[in-house]
Amino acid sequence: MATTEEILGMNYELNKILKQRYDLDCEKYDKIREIEKEYGVLINSLCEISSAMRQELLKYNPNFIKKSEFDLKIIGTYIADLISEIEDKNYYYYTAQYFGRFHKSDQYGETLTTEQSSFHLIGLEPTGVYEEDCPVDKRYSFLNNDNIIKLKKSVKTHLYQSYIKFYDYNQDDVIEKTVDTGRFDYVYDFINKLIDYKLDNNIDTISNDDIENIYDEFINEYKYKNIKILKPKKGVQNGKKDS
Repeated sequence: MATTEEILGMNYELNKILKQRYDLDCEKYDKIREIEKEYGVLINSLCEISSAMRQELLKYNPNFIKKSEFDLKIIGTYIADLISEIEDKNYYYYTAQYFGRFHKSDQYGETLTTEQSSFHLIGLEPTGVYEEDCPVDKRYSFLNNDNIIKLKKSVKTHLYQSYIKFYDYNQDDVIEKTVDTGRFDYVYDFINKLIDYKLDNNIDTISNDDIENIYDEFINEYKYKNIKILKPKKGVQNGKKDS
């Protein structure tokens, strides 16, 4: 049986612990308010800067987005030629029909959905038809190939859409690329040169001749920058100096 002194002593320790907890809570909330105030100032500053930048970009964005639009078949063929030239393999631009059956299981049972569409692709092996019968999260497995670039996907009723935009707005009204070129990052370097030409000349459509000229210049510049041809020093052949 505890004595009065022991009971009061335990009560004193309990009060001391409760006070420590209260003091720590107060300290925590004070620090949280300081952090919120500090970060609030920074966030507000960044919001003001981003808002001003967005307004500045809006002066150019509509024009820039429009300039990034090209005839799909023409630009697709040039991109295929570009990759073929640089990779030293034959790549092709082609359109493939797609037929998919997708299965999805949940607590309500299994559901089946179907899709019929077309894909505009760059690849090593042109394929006219892709068919899949798979779980919904495994669809488009043929795109899991670093030798394939998906330029555009079209629903069946828009099979003959003939234009592609390489840049567009995302949900935050920020410009982003619309095509994932994977390891072929130089494709966008080429596209950007075509866009610059349109901007410099204030045109929306670029002729085949101009694309051809820019293509040739780009290939030559790329090879000059990326391919080093080692030549023997004058007077030296096979490690021996000429006599």
